[in-house]
Amino acid sequence: MKSTKYCLSTAMIAALASSMALSAADVPQLLLAVYNKREAVVREPDGSISQRVKLTGSCQDAWMLDNGGIAASGGDLWVMTDADGKPTTSYTAPALGNTNKVELHNGHLMDDGSVWIAEGGNSRLVHVGVDGKVAEQFEFKVAGNHHGQFRSLRKTDRGTFWLVAKQENTLYELDKDGKVLRKITPQTMKRQGVEWRALHSAVELENGNLFVGGGYNSSFCEITPEGKVVWELKNSDLPDINMTFCAGAEIQPDGTMVLAIFNSSHMVIAVNRDKDVLWAIEADDKFGRPTHVQVLKDGKANNKSIR
Repeated sequence: MKSTKYCLSTAMIAALASSMALSAADVPQLLLAVYNKREAVVREPDGSISQRVKLTGSCQDAWMLDNGGIAASGGDLWVMTDADGKPTTSYTAPALGNTNKVELHNGHLMDDGSVWIAEGGNSRLVHVGVDGKVAEQFEFKVAGNHHGQFRSLRKTDRGTFWLVAKQENTLYELDKDGKVLRKITPQTMKRQGVEWRALHSAVELENGNLFVGGGYNSSFCEITPEGKVVWELKNSDLPDINMTFCAGAEIQPDGTMVLAIFNSSHMVIAVNRDKDVLWAIEADDKFGRPTHVQVLKDGKANNKSIR
């Protein structure tokens, strides 16, 4: 009987090695804001779900609490739970004035357990205490309705806010009273070859730059506070990954970027500065489509991570 010889091309060997590396990688425990399932969940390394919090609408922001519970926003609701999933704090945003619907797509959890939220439809930012009551607020109007006005909101150590205006595809830095300190427009980005479409997220890095998720058919990029691109991760940089929507990100202390890529070939990926994929979780419609991620270890978040 004749033996049959098989010859693999260099490209095939490289592709096989890449696939094996992704499948063998050690995916950590993750907290995920699952947009289409209206929930925040803790996903274990084996793919099972160990905790779940349901919201009244699409979940886009979630935080792991020191007590083992979860804080998350979705629909018109912000909620904090204990380790058993029982709510300890909740806030339901009212529809104000001519607004008939409110959507909360964000929530920046503060060290004291309070939260800053940008209310889509109400055109305002509110500071909600652990008692579930609004402690302070200010108005900020941008284009769009309850769904299109706001996405990510993050407060800086300076006391300012970085706010994503989704429909405008614009990033604002605001002072404590809502005065615009900086404004990074889609035109500024387009001149550098970056297209923001349904701009989604922005976090300030330790060097003062911003890490931004640009939305549909866009990219993840690091930009200066003036909007100059200093690093960019494009779809073409990752031949084995299809990034349809660049959503939320968490930057690890070692510089690893853990990225939620909504409506894409994978749910979450981890890449380094050289654009190597360290691990990846394939998309699964039964699980849902996350738009934000937080890396956990034994149910605890790393407070030195940036998200």
